[in-house]
Amino acid sequence: MKKLTIFIVGMLVFSALAIANNPPEKPTINGPSSGEAGKEYTFTAVANDPDGDKIFYCFDWGDGNEFCTQYVNSGQQVEAKHTWQEKGTYVVTVTATDEHGAKSEPATLQVSMPLSQSIGYSGRLRIYILEPISRWNDYNKNPYNFGFLEFAYDENVNVPYMEKANIEVDWVPSQSNYPDVSEDNIMVIAALFNPSPHKGYAYPPSRNPFNAYYVDACAAARPGEEGSNSKEGTTHTVFIEVATATYCPYCPAMGGALKSIFDKNVYPFYYVSMIGDVNSIAYNRLKNDYNLYGYPTAFFDGGRKVLVGGTSNEATYENAINYCMGQDVHDLNLNLKVDWLTGCECGAILKINVTIENLEMGDVTPPNIIVEKPKKGCLYLFDREILSLPIETAIVFGKITLKANVTDDSGVKNVVFTVCGETLLDDNEPPYECLYDGTFGSHTLIIGAYDVNGNYAEEQIYLYVINI
Repeated sequence: MKKLTIFIVGMLVFSALAIANNPPEKPTINGPSSGEAGKEYTFTAVANDPDGDKIFYCFDWGDGNEFCTQYVNSGQQVEAKHTWQEKGTYVVTVTATDEHGAKSEPATLQVSMPLSQSIGYSGRLRIYILEPISRWNDYNKNPYNFGFLEFAYDENVNVPYMEKANIEVDWVPSQSNYPDVSEDNIMVIAALFNPSPHKGYAYPPSRNPFNAYYVDACAAARPGEEGSNSKEGTTHTVFIEVATATYCPYCPAMGGALKSIFDKNVYPFYYVSMIGDVNSIAYNRLKNDYNLYGYPTAFFDGGRKVLVGGTSNEATYENAINYCMGQDVHDLNLNLKVDWLTGCECGAILKINVTIENLEMGDVTPPNIIVEKPKKGCLYLFDREILSLPIETAIVFGKITLKANVTDDSGVKNVVFTVCGETLLDDNEPPYECLYDGTFGSHTLIIGAYDVNGNYAEEQIYLYVINI
């Protein structure tokens, strides 16, 4: 019995040692510490796991947005990009989590985005090249409809409020992976993705999370045609990316249902077949950006809605399209023009012209600041106003409560009181006031305020403090 007890205890100790798991080390984070609101910046992070486990990283950008990577090997550096839409100082926080759920200590980096001007619309423009009748066949040996080939353009764009931006792209078939495309079987889709990420799931409701960037506008055209983002009975033209594979027996049902709905021309939408097993660019888009769970999957408007499985019930897809049609988007005009040009040494050129018009006014009005205490030229004795003097400087005997009334139609984000560079108050809710016990002599009080759109204002008061 004694030997059995020792054996059991030994097995328990061995099991405990076997299942012991250590969290990853604190990540090392690198990136810029300052920049401009509205511009994209790149950050890197790396951490080692003592047990050699795979790791994923989460970047908390400090503005309410978060980005998490896929699993990578221990010690492998990852890269993340982010654009801050408003001015301010942010703390970037990065954690590493191993495949057993153990999380590292957080690493932080402070970043300052000081610009004060309105930045307009910043989004991601992707231009999809596709064949209406694909060169690849589905599981039933029928050609795919709207089969994706590659991106002609995949970059961030910025359009100031009430202005236009024009993007011209030449896609040369002979310089691509598909030199045999023909003018009568080529199509272009331009889609604008909003820069604000939302939590999406490639297998709803909670599996395979990804950062969803919703579509604001979409247009399509063939050579010799022009297309535009529709707003008749909808907020925008809906765009669907269909994850599919040639070996998938359930995929033709989804593809057939979408093609049937498309041919009826009732709903303003376009879709593209992203055939992951034969097209590496399509697969990378599905896996890296959407954290694909399996085939078939339809990603509506960049992940605003996600449908998994090969149902042929058209109402299922129509409901998702209707839902997307009613969602609020940035007010944009998106126009697309496509031409097929011949006669050059390189052969044919698919000339693509995209015009984006930002129809929103934007907010360029800074907050209104009224300094209630101290007032210019007033004498204060132990926090009480005694009299007004014909001077610009406020005279203060003893302690004083600094007060300001700050208002803005769009909302006040935060108010900062500083005296000679020292921050006394940084608050986002009224009342904006704090007690000041200054040293003897001259001082400068600066009250600065940001609104929710990043506009900045400040007021300055000169003080002469006499401490008794």
